[in-house]
Amino acid sequence: MKKIILILSILYSSHLFADFSKKATVAPRLVQSGSEKKWCPITGFKISDFYKTSYIAQLKSNGRYRQYSCIYALLSDEKQNGIDMNSIKVLDIKKQNYIDAKKAYFLVNSSIEATFGRVSTLAFADKNIAIKFSNKYGGRVVDFKNIIAFTQKNLKENLSYMQNIYRKKYYLMGKRIYDKNCKKIDLDNFLEINELEGELSKTKICAKLNQIHMQALALYLWDVKREGGISHESHKIIVKKDEKCPICGMFIYKYPRWATQIFYKYGGYQYHLSFDGVKDMMKFYFN
Repeated sequence: MKKIILILSILYSSHLFADFSKKATVAPRLVQSGSEKKWCPITGFKISDFYKTSYIAQLKSNGRYRQYSCIYALLSDEKQNGIDMNSIKVLDIKKQNYIDAKKAYFLVNSSIEATFGRVSTLAFADKNIAIKFSNKYGGRVVDFKNIIAFTQKNLKENLSYMQNIYRKKYYLMGKRIYDKNCKKIDLDNFLEINELEGELSKTKICAKLNQIHMQALALYLWDVKREGGISHESHKIIVKKDEKCPICGMFIYKYPRWATQIFYKYGGYQYHLSFDGVKDMMKFYFN
Protein backbone atom coordinates (compact mmCIF):
# COMPACT_ATOMS: atom_id res chain seq x y z
CA MET A 1 0.00 0.00 0.00
CA LYS A 2 2.86 2.41 0.85
CA LYS A 3 4.47 1.69 -2.56
CA ILE A 4 1.20 2.54 -4.34
CA ILE A 5 0.87 5.80 -2.41
CA LEU A 6 4.51 6.68 -3.21
CA ILE A 7 4.03 5.99 -6.96
CA LEU A 8 0.83 8.09 -7.04
CA SER A 9 2.64 10.90 -5.23
CA ILE A 10 5.49 10.87 -7.78
CA LEU A 11 3.05 10.89 -10.71
CA TYR A 12 1.09 13.77 -9.16
CA SER A 13 4.24 15.82 -8.58
CA SER A 14 5.51 15.18 -12.10
CA HIS A 15 2.22 16.38 -13.58
CA LEU A 16 2.20 19.46 -11.33
CA PHE A 17 5.69 20.63 -12.32
CA ALA A 18 5.79 19.53 -15.98
CA ASP A 19 6.05 22.39 -18.47
CA PHE A 20 5.05 25.07 -15.97
CA SER A 21 3.35 28.00 -17.67
CA LYS A 22 1.67 31.11 -16.31
CA LYS A 23 -1.05 30.90 -18.94
CA ALA A 24 -4.57 29.93 -17.91
CA THR A 25 -5.41 26.29 -18.56
CA VAL A 26 -9.04 26.88 -17.52
CA ALA A 27 -11.49 29.55 -18.67
CA PRO A 28 -10.07 32.66 -16.93
CA ARG A 29 -12.31 34.62 -14.61
CA LEU A 30 -12.31 38.25 -15.76
CA VAL A 31 -13.78 40.81 -13.35
CA GLN A 32 -13.24 44.10 -15.17
CA SER A 33 -15.74 45.53 -17.64
CA GLY A 34 -15.62 46.75 -21.21
CA SER A 35 -13.29 45.78 -24.02
CA GLU A 36 -10.29 46.50 -21.74
CA LYS A 37 -11.18 43.72 -19.27
CA LYS A 38 -8.68 41.27 -20.79
CA TRP A 39 -5.65 43.37 -19.86
CA CYS A 40 -3.95 44.60 -16.68
CA PRO A 41 -4.53 48.36 -16.18
CA ILE A 42 -0.97 48.88 -14.90
CA THR A 43 1.35 46.66 -16.98
CA GLY A 44 -0.91 46.17 -19.99
CA PHE A 45 -0.19 42.43 -19.90
CA LYS A 46 -2.96 40.10 -21.01
CA ILE A 47 -4.54 38.53 -17.92
CA SER A 48 -4.97 35.06 -19.45
CA ASP A 49 -1.26 34.94 -20.38
CA PHE A 50 -0.23 35.63 -16.78
CA TYR A 51 -3.23 34.13 -15.04
CA LYS A 52 -1.19 32.14 -12.53
CA THR A 53 0.38 35.31 -11.10
CA SER A 54 -2.79 37.41 -11.21
CA TYR A 55 -4.66 39.29 -8.48
CA ILE A 56 -8.08 40.88 -7.95
CA ALA A 57 -8.81 43.86 -5.69
CA GLN A 58 -11.26 46.73 -5.22
CA LEU A 59 -10.48 50.44 -5.38
CA LYS A 60 -11.20 52.24 -2.11
CA SER A 61 -12.67 55.25 -3.89
CA ASN A 62 -15.54 53.51 -5.66
CA GLY A 63 -15.36 49.77 -4.91
CA ARG A 64 -14.67 48.93 -8.54
CA TYR A 65 -12.90 45.62 -9.16
CA ARG A 66 -9.53 45.65 -10.87
CA GLN A 67 -7.52 42.67 -12.13
CA TYR A 68 -3.73 42.64 -12.19
CA SER A 69 -1.13 40.54 -13.99
CA CYS A 70 1.14 40.38 -10.93
CA ILE A 71 1.77 41.66 -7.41
CA TYR A 72 3.88 44.53 -8.75
CA ALA A 73 0.85 45.90 -10.64
CA LEU A 74 -1.38 45.42 -7.61
CA LEU A 75 0.88 47.43 -5.29
CA SER A 76 1.59 50.08 -7.91
CA ASP A 77 -2.16 50.67 -8.17
CA GLU A 78 -2.43 50.75 -4.39
CA LYS A 79 0.21 53.48 -4.36
CA GLN A 80 -1.45 55.50 -7.13
CA ASN A 81 -5.17 55.02 -6.50
CA GLY A 82 -5.57 53.24 -3.19
CA ILE A 83 -7.07 49.75 -2.96
CA ASP A 84 -8.94 47.99 -0.18
CA MET A 85 -6.24 45.68 1.21
CA ASN A 86 -8.92 43.42 2.70
CA SER A 87 -10.40 42.81 -0.75
CA ILE A 88 -7.26 41.31 -2.32
CA LYS A 89 -7.59 37.86 -3.86
CA VAL A 90 -4.82 35.91 -5.54
CA LEU A 91 -4.91 32.95 -7.90
CA ASP A 92 -4.11 29.57 -6.36
CA ILE A 93 -1.67 27.79 -8.71
CA LYS A 94 -3.16 24.33 -8.22
CA LYS A 95 -6.90 24.90 -8.68
CA GLN A 96 -6.64 28.17 -10.63
CA ASN A 97 -9.30 29.88 -8.57
CA TYR A 98 -9.04 33.09 -6.56
CA ILE A 99 -8.54 32.85 -2.80
CA ASP A 100 -8.20 35.33 0.05
CA ALA A 101 -4.62 36.62 -0.27
CA LYS A 102 -4.22 36.87 3.51
CA LYS A 103 -4.70 33.11 3.78
CA ALA A 104 -2.35 32.21 0.91
CA TYR A 105 1.26 31.02 0.95
CA PHE A 106 3.68 32.73 -1.41
CA LEU A 107 6.78 31.34 -3.08
CA VAL A 108 9.22 34.18 -3.69
CA ASN A 109 12.54 34.31 -5.54
CA SER A 110 12.24 30.92 -7.26
CA SER A 111 13.91 30.07 -10.58
CA ILE A 112 10.60 30.64 -12.40
CA GLU A 113 10.77 33.79 -14.51
CA ALA A 114 9.09 36.81 -12.96
CA THR A 115 6.03 38.33 -14.61
CA PHE A 116 7.39 41.81 -13.93
CA GLY A 117 10.83 42.68 -12.59
CA ARG A 118 13.51 40.31 -11.38
CA VAL A 119 11.77 38.23 -8.71
CA SER A 120 8.96 35.76 -9.32
CA THR A 121 6.02 35.39 -6.94
CA LEU A 122 3.54 32.49 -6.95
CA ALA A 123 0.62 31.86 -4.59
CA PHE A 124 -0.84 28.67 -3.11
CA ALA A 125 -3.80 27.76 -0.94
CA ASP A 126 -1.91 24.69 0.34
CA LYS A 127 1.40 25.24 2.12
CA ASN A 128 2.56 21.70 1.25
CA ILE A 129 2.19 22.42 -2.47
CA ALA A 130 4.16 25.66 -2.00
CA ILE A 131 6.95 23.70 -0.31
CA LYS A 132 7.00 21.15 -3.17
CA PHE A 133 7.42 23.99 -5.65
CA SER A 134 10.17 25.41 -3.47
CA ASN A 135 11.99 22.07 -3.43
CA LYS A 136 11.92 21.96 -7.24
CA TYR A 137 12.32 25.62 -8.22
CA GLY A 138 14.07 27.09 -5.19
CA GLY A 139 12.98 30.20 -3.33
CA ARG A 140 11.28 30.50 0.04
CA VAL A 141 7.69 30.32 1.25
CA VAL A 142 6.33 33.39 3.06
CA ASP A 143 2.97 34.75 4.21
CA PHE A 144 0.92 37.67 2.86
CA LYS A 145 2.42 40.28 5.17
CA ASN A 146 5.98 39.39 4.16
CA ILE A 147 5.32 39.25 0.41
CA ILE A 148 3.69 42.70 0.54
CA ALA A 149 6.64 44.17 2.44
CA PHE A 150 9.17 42.53 0.10
CA THR A 151 7.44 43.75 -3.05
CA GLN A 152 6.89 47.29 -1.79
CA LYS A 153 10.58 47.53 -0.93
CA ASN A 154 11.56 46.58 -4.49
CA LEU A 155 8.98 48.53 -6.53
CA LYS A 156 11.46 51.11 -7.86
CA GLU A 157 14.10 48.50 -8.67
CA ASN A 158 11.60 46.39 -10.62
CA LEU A 159 10.36 49.44 -12.52
CA SER A 160 13.91 50.42 -13.52
CA TYR A 161 14.69 46.86 -14.59
CA MET A 162 11.62 46.65 -16.84
CA GLN A 163 12.25 50.09 -18.32
CA ASN A 164 15.63 48.89 -19.58
CA ILE A 165 14.05 45.84 -21.21
CA TYR A 166 11.32 47.93 -22.80
CA ARG A 167 13.80 50.47 -24.18
CA LYS A 168 16.03 47.78 -25.69
CA LYS A 169 13.28 45.64 -27.20
CA TYR A 170 9.62 46.56 -27.03
CA TYR A 171 9.67 50.29 -27.79
CA LEU A 172 11.64 49.75 -31.01
CA MET A 173 9.37 46.90 -32.07
CA GLY A 174 6.29 48.93 -31.22
CA LYS A 175 7.50 51.92 -33.22
CA ARG A 176 8.05 49.80 -36.32
CA ILE A 177 4.59 48.27 -36.01
CA TYR A 178 2.94 51.67 -35.52
CA ASP A 179 4.73 53.31 -38.46
CA LYS A 180 4.02 50.41 -40.81
CA ASN A 181 0.62 49.05 -39.77
CA CYS A 182 -1.42 51.73 -38.01
CA LYS A 183 -3.43 54.84 -38.68
CA LYS A 184 -3.00 57.86 -36.41
CA ILE A 185 -4.23 57.16 -32.88
CA ASP A 186 -5.49 59.90 -30.53
CA LEU A 187 -4.03 58.78 -27.21
CA ASP A 188 -5.88 61.45 -25.23
CA ASN A 189 -8.97 59.24 -25.54
CA PHE A 190 -7.54 56.66 -23.12
CA LEU A 191 -7.01 56.88 -19.38
CA GLU A 192 -5.15 53.58 -18.97
CA ILE A 193 -3.14 51.21 -21.12
CA ASN A 194 -5.72 48.41 -21.01
CA GLU A 195 -8.30 50.77 -22.51
CA LEU A 196 -5.90 51.39 -25.39
CA GLU A 197 -5.39 47.65 -25.90
CA GLY A 198 -9.12 47.02 -25.82
CA GLU A 199 -9.57 49.59 -28.58
CA LEU A 200 -6.70 48.18 -30.64
CA SER A 201 -8.19 44.69 -30.41
CA LYS A 202 -11.68 45.59 -31.57
CA THR A 203 -11.06 48.22 -34.25
CA LYS A 204 -9.23 48.43 -37.56
CA ILE A 205 -6.86 51.22 -36.51
CA CYS A 206 -3.99 48.78 -37.08
CA ALA A 207 -3.52 45.67 -39.16
CA LYS A 208 -4.26 42.40 -37.36
CA LEU A 209 -1.65 41.83 -34.62
CA ASN A 210 -0.59 38.82 -32.58
CA GLN A 211 -0.35 39.24 -28.80
CA ILE A 212 3.41 39.98 -28.74
CA HIS A 213 3.04 42.70 -31.37
CA MET A 214 -0.04 44.07 -29.59
CA GLN A 215 1.92 44.33 -26.34
CA ALA A 216 4.92 46.01 -27.98
CA LEU A 217 2.69 48.49 -29.81
CA ALA A 218 0.72 49.36 -26.67
CA LEU A 219 3.89 49.87 -24.62
CA TYR A 220 5.42 52.11 -27.28
CA LEU A 221 2.27 54.21 -27.65
CA TRP A 222 1.71 54.50 -23.90
CA ASP A 223 5.26 55.04 -22.66
CA VAL A 224 6.90 56.84 -25.56
CA LYS A 225 4.30 58.37 -27.85
CA ARG A 226 1.98 59.44 -25.05
CA GLU A 227 4.77 60.03 -22.52
CA GLY A 228 2.92 58.39 -19.68
CA GLY A 229 2.48 54.84 -18.43
CA ILE A 230 5.25 52.89 -16.80
CA SER A 231 8.11 55.18 -17.84
CA HIS A 232 6.55 58.13 -16.04
CA GLU A 233 4.52 56.26 -13.46
CA SER A 234 5.44 58.42 -10.49
CA HIS A 235 4.02 61.50 -12.29
CA LYS A 236 0.99 59.86 -13.84
CA ILE A 237 -2.47 61.26 -13.15
CA ILE A 238 -5.20 58.64 -13.32
CA VAL A 239 -8.81 59.85 -13.40
CA LYS A 240 -11.83 57.56 -13.49
CA LYS A 241 -14.81 58.27 -15.72
CA ASP A 242 -17.13 58.87 -12.76
CA GLU A 243 -14.93 61.54 -11.10
CA LYS A 244 -16.29 65.10 -11.17
CA CYS A 245 -14.57 68.37 -10.33
CA PRO A 246 -15.81 69.44 -6.84
CA ILE A 247 -15.79 73.10 -7.96
CA CYS A 248 -17.57 73.10 -11.34
CA GLY A 249 -19.03 69.57 -11.45
CA MET A 250 -17.53 68.67 -14.84
CA PHE A 251 -16.30 65.15 -15.62
CA ILE A 252 -12.49 65.19 -15.36
CA TYR A 253 -11.73 62.41 -17.86
CA LYS A 254 -12.88 64.61 -20.73
CA TYR A 255 -9.95 66.99 -20.10
CA PRO A 256 -6.86 64.77 -19.53
CA ARG A 257 -4.40 67.46 -20.62
CA TRP A 258 -5.48 69.80 -17.81
CA ALA A 259 -6.36 67.33 -15.05
CA THR A 260 -4.94 68.01 -11.58
CA GLN A 261 -5.26 66.24 -8.23
CA ILE A 262 -4.88 66.84 -4.51
CA PHE A 263 -4.01 63.89 -2.24
CA TYR A 264 -4.75 63.76 1.48
CA LYS A 265 -4.92 61.26 4.33
CA TYR A 266 -7.88 60.67 6.62
CA GLY A 267 -8.45 57.85 9.09
CA GLY A 268 -5.22 56.13 8.07
CA TYR A 269 -6.19 55.96 4.37
CA GLN A 270 -5.11 58.06 1.42
CA TYR A 271 -7.75 59.81 -0.69
CA HIS A 272 -7.67 62.28 -3.56
CA LEU A 273 -9.77 64.90 -5.29
CA SER A 274 -9.56 65.53 -9.03
CA PHE A 275 -10.08 68.81 -10.85
CA ASP A 276 -10.52 69.71 -14.52
CA GLY A 277 -7.81 72.38 -14.31
CA VAL A 278 -5.34 74.21 -12.08
CA LYS A 279 -7.70 77.18 -11.62
CA ASP A 280 -10.41 75.09 -9.92
CA MET A 281 -7.82 73.21 -7.88
CA MET A 282 -6.42 76.48 -6.53
CA LYS A 283 -9.91 77.75 -5.73
CA PHE A 284 -10.49 74.63 -3.67
CA TYR A 285 -7.07 74.82 -2.01
CA PHE A 286 -7.26 78.46 -0.92
CA ASN A 287 -10.85 78.14 0.30
